[in-house]
Amino acid sequence: PSSVKVELPEIELDDGSLASVLKVDFPKGQDIQPCSADAGQEEPFLLPCIVTFSSPRPVSFSQPLTFVDDEGRNFTFHVSATADNCVLSNYPFLAKHRTDHHIIRNEEETREILVREGTGALGEAVIIPTSSPQRPSTHGSTTGTSTAFGMSSSSYEETSNSVTGDTYPSSPREGAVPQLPAADSEIQQERQEAASRSLGSAAFPEEDSEEGIFHAEVALSAQRWFSMHGWPGGPFPISIPQSLRKGVSRMHTDPDERSKVTSRGGSWDASSLKKEIKTVYDMITHLSGRPVPGIPINQPLPVDLTERVLQLHWQHSTLLTFIKSQGGCVSSIRPEYLMEPEDFRWWVKVQTRNRHKEERRSREMAAAAGVEPELTFEEEAERRELEEVLFESVSKKAWSDVLLQLLKVLVLSRITPRQFKNIPSPIKDVPLPMVNPDPLASNIYSVGERILLAWLNHYYEHMRHKVWADCDKGGVPPSRWVVNFDFDLLDGLVLGAVLAAHVPFLIKTHLNSMYTHPSTPEQCLHNALKITGALKTIGLDYDIQAIDITDPNPVAMLLLCVHLYQHLPHYLPKATVEFVGSLHATVQREVRLTNPSSKPLIYHPMIAGRDARDFLIPKAEAITVPPRGSHNLPVEFTSRLLRPAEAVLVLVGRRAGAAVGSTLVFNLRTLVDNITPKSFSNKQGTTKIESPCYELYRCQLNVTNPFSEPGDFRIVLVEAREPFPSPKVKKSASQKSSSAKSMKKIKSKIDHGQKKVDSPSPPPNDEKIEITAAVEKSTSTDSTAFGSFFSPKGSVHLEARGSAEVEIEFLPFQTGHRQCSILFINEEVGEFLYSIEASAVLPLPSVLPWVPSPHSVRISSAAAAGKGRGLFGGDERVIYWKCENNSVLKENLVIPITNAARERSLVIAAQQRMSEYERERRRIAGTLASGTVTAAIAALGLHDRVVDRSRHITTSHMLIAPPEGTTFNVQVSSPLFDAPTQVFVPSPLNNRPKPASEVAREGPRIERSAAGIVGNQGVILDDGTINIPIKFQPKGAGHYPCRIVLFAPNDVRVFQLEVIVNPDGSAAELEFITPAHQSVSQDIPIHNPTLHDWDLKAELDGDGFYGPPMMLARAQQTTLYPLMFRPVLECLSLGRLVLKNHEDGTEHVFNLKGLGQKPLALDHIVVPCRAREKVTKVLQIPNVSNRKLIYQVSSSLPCVSGSPTVTVLPGQTAPYKVSITPWQRGAFSGVITFVAGDAQKPREEDSSSDEDDELPTSPVTPSSRLSSIQGDADGDFPGGYRVWYSLEIQASPPEPEKRLQITCSAQLLDYVREGAVPKSAAMMEVPIHNPTSTKLALSVTIQGAGLSGDPEVTLAPGEEKWYRLLFAPTVVGKTRGSLIFYGASVGEFWYDLDLVADTPAPKVLPQMECELGRWTRQFIRLYNPTDEPIELEPHNSNPNNFTLEVDPAKPVVLQSRSSLMVPLQFLPSALGSANHTAEITFCSETLGDWVYLASGTGILPQPLDPVMVSAEFQSNTSLIIPFRNPFDEAVIVDVILTDQKQFLHKISESVIKQSITTDSAFCLLLKHPHNILLAPRATLDLPLTFAPNRMELHEAVCVVSVRREDGRSWKFGERDMKVETMDGDSVERSASRTSSGGLRDVRWIYPIHGVPESHPVKDASRAASVECQARNRVEERLEVTLMGAAPSSAGGYPNPMKTRAITPVDAQRPNTDGVIVGEGNTVTEEFSYEIEFESEDAQSQLEHSLGLSLVRKQRDRVSGVVVLIFNLIFAPAKPLRHNVELLVKSATGGVWRFPIRLCATEPTPDDIITIESVGLNKESAVAFRLTSQQSHPVAFHAYFVAGSDPEFQVFPQTGELLPLGTNGTQISISFTPRIYGKHYHAKLVIQTHDMQWTYNIRGMPQVYKPPVGRSSSPIAGPHPKPALQGPKRNFLKENMQLVTTGVSSPIKGTSILLKGK
Repeated sequence: PSSVKVELPEIELDDGSLASVLKVDFPKGQDIQPCSADAGQEEPFLLPCIVTFSSPRPVSFSQPLTFVDDEGRNFTFHVSATADNCVLSNYPFLAKHRTDHHIIRNEEETREILVREGTGALGEAVIIPTSSPQRPSTHGSTTGTSTAFGMSSSSYEETSNSVTGDTYPSSPREGAVPQLPAADSEIQQERQEAASRSLGSAAFPEEDSEEGIFHAEVALSAQRWFSMHGWPGGPFPISIPQSLRKGVSRMHTDPDERSKVTSRGGSWDASSLKKEIKTVYDMITHLSGRPVPGIPINQPLPVDLTERVLQLHWQHSTLLTFIKSQGGCVSSIRPEYLMEPEDFRWWVKVQTRNRHKEERRSREMAAAAGVEPELTFEEEAERRELEEVLFESVSKKAWSDVLLQLLKVLVLSRITPRQFKNIPSPIKDVPLPMVNPDPLASNIYSVGERILLAWLNHYYEHMRHKVWADCDKGGVPPSRWVVNFDFDLLDGLVLGAVLAAHVPFLIKTHLNSMYTHPSTPEQCLHNALKITGALKTIGLDYDIQAIDITDPNPVAMLLLCVHLYQHLPHYLPKATVEFVGSLHATVQREVRLTNPSSKPLIYHPMIAGRDARDFLIPKAEAITVPPRGSHNLPVEFTSRLLRPAEAVLVLVGRRAGAAVGSTLVFNLRTLVDNITPKSFSNKQGTTKIESPCYELYRCQLNVTNPFSEPGDFRIVLVEAREPFPSPKVKKSASQKSSSAKSMKKIKSKIDHGQKKVDSPSPPPNDEKIEITAAVEKSTSTDSTAFGSFFSPKGSVHLEARGSAEVEIEFLPFQTGHRQCSILFINEEVGEFLYSIEASAVLPLPSVLPWVPSPHSVRISSAAAAGKGRGLFGGDERVIYWKCENNSVLKENLVIPITNAARERSLVIAAQQRMSEYERERRRIAGTLASGTVTAAIAALGLHDRVVDRSRHITTSHMLIAPPEGTTFNVQVSSPLFDAPTQVFVPSPLNNRPKPASEVAREGPRIERSAAGIVGNQGVILDDGTINIPIKFQPKGAGHYPCRIVLFAPNDVRVFQLEVIVNPDGSAAELEFITPAHQSVSQDIPIHNPTLHDWDLKAELDGDGFYGPPMMLARAQQTTLYPLMFRPVLECLSLGRLVLKNHEDGTEHVFNLKGLGQKPLALDHIVVPCRAREKVTKVLQIPNVSNRKLIYQVSSSLPCVSGSPTVTVLPGQTAPYKVSITPWQRGAFSGVITFVAGDAQKPREEDSSSDEDDELPTSPVTPSSRLSSIQGDADGDFPGGYRVWYSLEIQASPPEPEKRLQITCSAQLLDYVREGAVPKSAAMMEVPIHNPTSTKLALSVTIQGAGLSGDPEVTLAPGEEKWYRLLFAPTVVGKTRGSLIFYGASVGEFWYDLDLVADTPAPKVLPQMECELGRWTRQFIRLYNPTDEPIELEPHNSNPNNFTLEVDPAKPVVLQSRSSLMVPLQFLPSALGSANHTAEITFCSETLGDWVYLASGTGILPQPLDPVMVSAEFQSNTSLIIPFRNPFDEAVIVDVILTDQKQFLHKISESVIKQSITTDSAFCLLLKHPHNILLAPRATLDLPLTFAPNRMELHEAVCVVSVRREDGRSWKFGERDMKVETMDGDSVERSASRTSSGGLRDVRWIYPIHGVPESHPVKDASRAASVECQARNRVEERLEVTLMGAAPSSAGGYPNPMKTRAITPVDAQRPNTDGVIVGEGNTVTEEFSYEIEFESEDAQSQLEHSLGLSLVRKQRDRVSGVVVLIFNLIFAPAKPLRHNVELLVKSATGGVWRFPIRLCATEPTPDDIITIESVGLNKESAVAFRLTSQQSHPVAFHAYFVAGSDPEFQVFPQTGELLPLGTNGTQISISFTPRIYGKHYHAKLVIQTHDMQWTYNIRGMPQVYKPPVGRSSSPIAGPHPKPALQGPKRNFLKENMQLVTTGVSSPIKGTSILLKGK
């Protein structure tokens, strides 16, 4: 055995010193034991050793360890180790030691550094081992003091004390490296274990372990970060390691192509290169700003594999060297680990070959030297190939470490203490903490990481109170010290605090609802979702999910913190944009964005914050700022609130290629500088109200919510003497200030009374009523004054755009005008304002005490005033006096010292301002209206501002009377009254208490109180009264009102007087009308305004009037005296009521008049019975008189019988038996009357005229004279005494005589008119016999559907007849009916009928005849006999020849009792009847099937109607005649075109077939007109041309001959052959016979008429033009030449028409060679004419303005040209321009068209209207009236033409002109000049449909009148003579000659003038 020793290398640290950082321990000793086993079965000896690494400073190396035995043999292996204080480097250590190491604050070490170096750092985080490893909790510690990591061992060998992965089982995680596959053999497994053991931490751990999950999360974090932020062109997804291994060169090749080239032994060329791709070097260049030194970016890789892997190895080595030079720890990464797998395998092959060469060389050298070669462990390890999966793990780990080290050296290194010191901070008053710059201050974190932790700690500690002060999910979170990037951040609170500090508007929307003490995973997830949502809201582009925060990885969270640290400062506002405008107005501002770069920048705008919804970006999509350009971003603001709105405009930069703009943030601030009241329904912004002083007026405002959101609006009242500030109010010179000061004022007055620290106080002694002061005054709780307006409700709920009623109370204490602005405030929805202008007028008349005097009137005067003779009526506030005519009244007006109305208003004002508790307490205590309340409210500060305009001094008059008293000025409204001018009223405080004797006699003094609450009604007498002497002298009898007003500075009182001077004999009258025996009552109001009760005695006279003899009228009340009138007769009764007042002796007299009308029925008797049977009924007859009555009985019903009289004793009732025997069924109404006296029975409208023998009828009429109700001894009354009953007899039918049955078919198919008898109706004969000896007349009643018969039957004595009853049912089925006979002598007898209606037989329709090729129709009448609508479904059995013209998809609907005509169309398909039959069925679910049989016959065609065609003269046109084969078989068609005259002669068939003559104007364009085969029902188009050469009618005939294809003939009848020709002769021309008598062919004849027309005048200059001024008249001659009217006039086309003036009467017409055909005839037989208009509008305008008549026509004898001379009258009413055509038709067939151009120019203006200005910007107007020219109103439109000055306005612009004969419609023109001295002009046009008026409008400036004045004193002399002053200077000329001037001269560039000149 031998021992082993280790040689440890010395490592150079970062400070240049050497240190041994490795330590090797041998736990089982260092001795090596030899193998002791049989040969071939030796097992190697294993010597365990433990390698430990520890470094005091950062270091990263890869050095060999050499093991040497005693014999000098050695072997080495490399050890890679890294010690660094950065999470990006030591994350593998954190992954292994998650449980046995914690991160804490090393306060002791930090204090030493603080003392030693003087830095301000405290509490640096360090990682230390723990004594007992514990599993970290699912949710990390929230105290922030320490953090525990996972568990593993720091050595390669597992010990019993170490915590392994089996201690705490874990589940696999996605993203980890796949586990190595199981080895197929023990040798392969051994090789994998050896390779994995040799790699150490260079490979990813196993997937199932916690360490593997941790590594996978780290790799995924780096992958996501570089995918989003690592590339210059924006996000580029990568995958570790695949994307990075491929991205080593911009030029890439296809591996397949590379293999092909390699196999051929060729080399790479340019043709094999692919497009450029992104490389890892581009990423480094983007992050560092410069490329990697020594690596060419665009160099392609060689084609040769060996050269390729060598270059890749060199590039990766250079990359690792670059990273290491920047401070990265990459010593454990080998360059070959960064290659592709195939490149790595090729690299291994190349290294193996080289190693074999070296081994051979070493063996040769050893053999030469005679020694054995040495074998090292490293060579042995490298001989083992890495498996593919294991290489993927190593490559992924290597590339992950490369990316993390790039982040460390290129990104994290930028976070320095200097940069941290200068970073913008949102907390201005708190500086950022200082960070220890010592890089070794922490053994786990670098300087940049410690800066991030300090940054997080700073904002968390200072923001947690602000963010979560009012949080409802835990309150303010506890303080913590953030020392790690995983567990201290998993609850999201620290990140939320950082976001809240930089983006405050996220607090309410996202951060305030976080859990501040999360205790469950769900709460942590909730917080994380809030954080991620906030990041997305502000557009912070970072790929992170909520699960990444709740399950944190330190590397992932570190990268997130770096991103926030770099980007959140950009969210601090750069500037503030201010918006100033009116409330609810929209203000727009622009933000200018400038791009200094050479690439476009894209921004995404967003508005956030408290009032973000009030701001709007019109174009909210992405904004592009062009390179080196700018863009103006408009931002609109619509104010909702008076307070300043706050929002933030965030412009998030979006990547556009490689360029991305920084985030820009702007504060948006607003300012409301004006408030406009909202409009009410009357379109006014202010409501005007009026109320007397001391009276509470309730104003109901209909308030509308102008916003689209509902809400509760707080009501704030702002009261002022002047209107609310608006832009229209002019400010005085003293009120004007600079814009900055105005803005400050507005800022101070728009916060609803809530004062701000930075808001300046309003300036003192400012007369302007500021909004702030008003709102603060209205909302302040310690206010010492109140206004006249009050709102009972503090708020109102308004729906979106909804309305509600708001009540505002107005209680004025002084007269004058007031203005109140009602603010409706909702902090969330908005604010708006309404305004009320109130006028306080004189108070209502005061209530005065009634003082008894000879002239005082209490009741009678009120009654007289109630009759309408007084001015004030019967008002209790009026003092009524009476006096005699021609006398003088002297009285004292007693008024109380205390104003009760004012006291009452003070109580109301106090109650308005009481709390609910205070009001209830005082109500219970009875002190709600005590004097202390009124005194307190008066002392509260009730005053009005009285402004002295002359001195501008504001004074206040307190509404509390001075102690000594008040002097009132007295005003009297009537000159007949006389009163003193001043009255002194002492103070009520001067009243002494009552003496004891007076208290014992009258009681104690009542407490002073308000009117209507305590004490006398409306009067307070306890404070004393004063007398005002009044003198009155009337001018005659009548009412004399007077108003007396007492004015004082603090009190106003009004008293009403009315003196009654009545003539004698005046009294009130009452009239009563009621039926006899009925009572009517009338309550007579007696008002007692005094303080004493009245005892009234009633004296009542008159029959039928009743009332109480005594009545007590209560004081201060209105008592009703009940008066009743109850007549017992129909008579007129007169009476009198006198009410006497015993206290003052006054009387109230009422004249009474009562009229008793017809009495009402005592009862309504209903008698059910059967006809022809007797029924008895007993009636009770009353007697309410004091005499026995004998009633005469009568009835209006003949079937009622009984005793003719009945006697009833006084005050009793007697029964009366009545017998009822109805002779027929039915309900009969009538009356039975009982009359005592000479009254007659009135006739009833529904009573029978027949009189009963036993009950005679006698009419009763009321007596018009006054009668007494006392009868005579016999019980008779002179006026008649009557009672009556109303009777209703309900008689049912008697038993039928017999039951009969009648049967008939339903009459559904035959329409029967009313009164007609159906043909198929059934008849039944019923025998009737007259058994009496007199003539018998029977009325017949028939009941039943379909029954009819005679209504009356007359039978002679003993005669027997048969009554015929017809039954014609319309509905199929069985029903019941009745046949009822009634005679006056025999009564009623009837028969019961069974009615049976069968289904009707089909109806045959009339046969239809129709020509072949045509169709005809007939109508089927459908009638619905029922009372319900029915639906019929039509069916047709032969749709080929018959068609129902109805919608087949819809049923035919027949309304009740209505008929419908359904058209049936017949189209024959053969001659004769053939198969022309059909069955038309209409199916109904209720009435069954209605069947109609239709048939038709096809006959030969007749000549058709002429076909009209027109063409221009000597031109041609074409037409097409369609021909349809009507047969159901194919036919042969021949087409012949011939002249009409030739065809009309009886010529042979051969002549017809010959062609048309050569000079004919028609031509057939068929190439083969004969033997044309035409399919069944097919169509053949026949083309023709028409070319007229004569101006006459051309006629021709087109004959279509049809024959069968097989040559057979058609059968026919003789009547089918005859047709009518055009001359009326009956010939056979529609067919030709065969020898056997059949039809060979059938012919269709088409007559053709051709009408030639003249050539249209296309040249506009050749058209006749008639021009006239509108509203004028012109008359001209129009000559037209008819070309082609004669055969010789075809040559040449001169001007066919011209106009000329009318030949004067005394002038001679020009002599022509032609013959004058007519003279003066308007219409001739040879030619006719008419005017054609271009449109209906033109026709409506010209038909009343244009007249045309034919004067004469003449024809030239030689050429035959005809000239027509027309007289044309054109009288337009308005300017117009139209083209018309004169159409002339010849009797021979020619048509000529002549265009005429009509033009009406502008008329002469109707008038010139001059309007003189009244001042600049002042409106002056004139008006005139205008009527239409019609007899009816006409619509008009008024406007100014273009070019008119806009200072003129016309009203109305549209409307109706009234007709002739009326005053007309008023047109107003207003003129508002804007410039001095300018003359304005305009042209007004008023236009109707057919008329136009024009007016020239002139606006004249106001005539300037210079001021005229004289000097107060003459100017002292001497005065020089004008001749000695010299010539005057021309300053304009001198200024034009200037060259330069001074700086102060207004003319720049010229010199200063010399003074001497």
